[in-house]
Amino acid sequence: PIADALVRFARGNASVEAETDSTGTFTIDGIATGSYTVTVRADGYLDVVLNDVEVTDGVNTLPQTTAAVAPPAGAYRIVLSWDDQPRDLDSHLTGPDGQGDRFHVFWSDQNPVTFASLDRDDITGEGPETITLTPSNDGMYRYSVHNYSNQSTSGSQGIAGDIEDSSPARVQVYTNQGLVHEYLAPDAEPGNTWRVFEMEVSDGDVDINDVNEYLEASSDEDLGVFRMPGK
Repeated sequence: PIADALVRFARGNASVEAETDSTGTFTIDGIATGSYTVTVRADGYLDVVLNDVEVTDGVNTLPQTTAAVAPPAGAYRIVLSWDDQPRDLDSHLTGPDGQGDRFHVFWSDQNPVTFASLDRDDITGEGPETITLTPSNDGMYRYSVHNYSNQSTSGSQGIAGDIEDSSPARVQVYTNQGLVHEYLAPDAEPGNTWRVFEMEVSDGDVDINDVNEYLEASSDEDLGVFRMPGK
């Protein structure tokens, strides 16, 4: 939880603010109904901007929001968040290791190379799970989300938010300048793995290409689904 974060609801020239308490929550009473832009600002974190937040009559409860610490210059921070269920979604990042093979960052091998690491592994729901990458070698890097809790072919239902107490998994990609890409899990299809994006690196140029498809991984070490290029 982030304490003392400033949360501002703004609409036109009007705004209302509150600060989070030690549990990371806040309360605003008497706010007018309508659509707002919400900004969350905290020391040491990148600003979070939520557009088109609807306030209706009665009590409104906002979903958990994740604020990211800015990565170092030249690095990318990939943040995965979801709801209470499934309990365990896992981040997987693969890419060229510079030795003619491919590294695989995931819960079982969190720091296989010096330039990529799983910073936080969450197994109790909601996340966030974060991976930090400094793409040091030319080639293709791939980021995927695996439903470890439900590895059956219906696993995408948990990723897509189609089960109780779940919401679509969200992946955000940050540089030290802020948010550069954001993905919301697509509608469920057969498969237990959401292949989110691939990053092509060549002579220092970085292109992030959307994939957004579900595949079936036989396990959390399925080399074909997670690691091998062109598969």
